[in-house]
Amino acid sequence: MRRIRIFEMPSLYREPMVITGYRFGKGEKSAAIVGAMRGNEIQQLYICSQLVKQLKELENKGCINANKEIMVIPAINPFSVNTGKRFWGVGDIDINRSFPGNQEGDTTSCLLYTSPS
Repeated sequence: MRRIRIFEMPSLYREPMVITGYRFGKGEKSAAIVGAMRGNEIQQLYICSQLVKQLKELENKGCINANKEIMVIPAINPFSVNTGKRFWGVGDIDINRSFPGNQEGDTTSCLLYTSPS
């Protein structure tokens, strides 16, 4: 298992927001599992924690196919997970509806849905 930093965003008032992933096996990328996108999706975090635990055991036993790699990303919105809020903390926006996003815009550019007032 290799723990990697996928993305880091500085914050004015707190520690930087870091999105962490866990890689198992080496070689061709064959699967990516993404957990919580919203801050209140605790079940997805739990499932990913159990998946990371199981994949670590399988990797240690040599049970992951040769030349294959699996990545698990438990949460892509740690800011909202830490605050316990469903939507993005700045602007109360649902980042699950922001795909594909805008690389040149701010964090939540190109969003299609915001939470009801």
